[in-house]
This record gives sequence, C-alpha cells and structure tokens, in this order.
Amino acid sequence: MKRLLLVLVLLLVIGCSVEKTEDTVVYLDTDVGEIAVQLDFPFEARYSDGAPVVVVVSTFMTGNHGFSSYDIVEDFVEIGYLWPGVTHGKYSSTGEFDYGGENCQKALSEVIRFASGEIKDMDGNYLNDYYDVVDNVGVYAFSHPGIVAVNTMAKYDLDVDWFVGRENPTNDEIFSVELG
Repeated sequence: MKRLLLVLVLLLVIGCSVEKTEDTVVYLDTDVGEIAVQLDFPFEARYSDGAPVVVVVSTFMTGNHGFSSYDIVEDFVEIGYLWPGVTHGKYSSTGEFDYGGENCQKALSEVIRFASGEIKDMDGNYLNDYYDVVDNVGVYAFSHPGIVAVNTMAKYDLDVDWFVGRENPTNDEIFSVELG
C-alpha cells in the first residue's frame, strides 16, 4: 500500500511539474536568405482539432530586431522570425536587412506562407507536422511593424484570415500622433 501511494505521489509531482519546453526554431529557404522562424506552441490548442496561428511581425526601426514574442493568446501557435541578416542569440537569418524594404517584405511573406501551410521548412516539414493547426492564420503587428505588415499583405497574395494592427501608423487616427 505504501508503495502504491508513493507511486501515485510521484506521478502527481511529475504531472504537475511539466515545464514549457524551449521554443522550436526552424529555417525557411527564401529568395532573400535563410530565415529563422521561432515556433511557440500552446500547452493546449484552442479547438479540439488544433490551434489557430498568429504571425507576430518583428520590429525593424528600433535597435532590437530579435524574435518578437508577446504571448498574445495562450491557445494559439505563435510564430516569430528574424529578418534577413539579423542574429538573435544563437540563431541567425542570412541575407541583407533593409529596414522593412523589399527583403523584409519577401521574408515576412514566406513566413506567412509557412504559417498557412503552403510551404515547407528547410527540414521538409510543414507547420502542421509540428503541431495540429486549424485553417485560421492571422498577423499581429504592434506599432511600426504594422507598416511592413500592411505593405507585405498588399504586395503578396497571402492566405491571411485576420490582421490586428495595434497602435500602428497605418491608420489615419494615429498616423500623426508623433509629430516632430
């Protein structure tokens, strides 16, 4: 009986102490370089058949060009990435960084295509091979990344179901709030 109780206590402790694993980083082979893509998986998907996907647009005008991760929604797959030519810790994207220009737009379009299940990563895997996802892909941009997000979505034919542009200077109401 003591042995059974000990086994049950150990199972309970092990079950309650599961920690989040390190995010998965994969690479996409694009025309503008090999793009590092960070995949942040939820503990539990929002729906029984999988999780929606949100691509978090990285900053490009500030000094911090690392993976953008806001933990926006707990039950979504959250995707961050590094712009071409940017290094963050032990991860790097190849190519030339152009501050939201053609290279950045092309890289973002390929990340969205990967998120939508249209293309494979360099290991030959689709996003759905890593985690069950549903056909619900969105883009989130906080502040100035909204500029490159809107430009990219306007330029490329992308399978995006929704866009959240939080306080970004692409809408008339807040474009001129920082004069001077």
